[in-house]
Amino acid sequence: VVAVGQGVDESLVGAYVVGFSPWFAAGNGTQKSLIALDREGVAIAPDSIPPTELTTLGLNALTALQVVERSGATHGTTVLVTGAAGAVGGYAVELASQAGARVFGMAAAADEKTVLGFGAEAVVPRDVDAATTAVRALVPGGVDVVIDTASLPASIAAVRDGGLWLTVSQPAE
Repeated sequence: VVAVGQGVDESLVGAYVVGFSPWFAAGNGTQKSLIALDREGVAIAPDSIPPTELTTLGLNALTALQVVERSGATHGTTVLVTGAAGAVGGYAVELASQAGARVFGMAAAADEKTVLGFGAEAVVPRDVDAATTAVRALVPGGVDVVIDTASLPASIAAVRDGGLWLTVSQPAE
């Protein structure tokens, strides 16, 4: 924060924050060096997160939170997250795991330690066919939910009958 408006706590100057601009309403995005935002659109960033990592917290974490909430992930729910080592996928793994779900992350073998650190129970291959086979070996019949953060519509094959497939991107036609 480099300056605050009238009625806003002056102690915020110099603080690191995470903020959102209602770009869809105002036409002003947040990918700028400086932007003026209403106080309601800004939150103090935790001191434990380096400023270089804060850039992923806002939109990526919010996207993951929304899709995990929509998934209904809770204790005992089985969830496969594609792109589990990615910016949105990593948060989705962590949030679904914190909700009590059994989470399986689709990621490269080199990212296994990272994805397990996010809270995944197991990591399955990035190849959709191999991942589906691996998931169905771990969860016969398929998972309750696939959270697709890697634009892999074929990952729907890992969902059980009556389950849910959610994507954070435009589905392929």
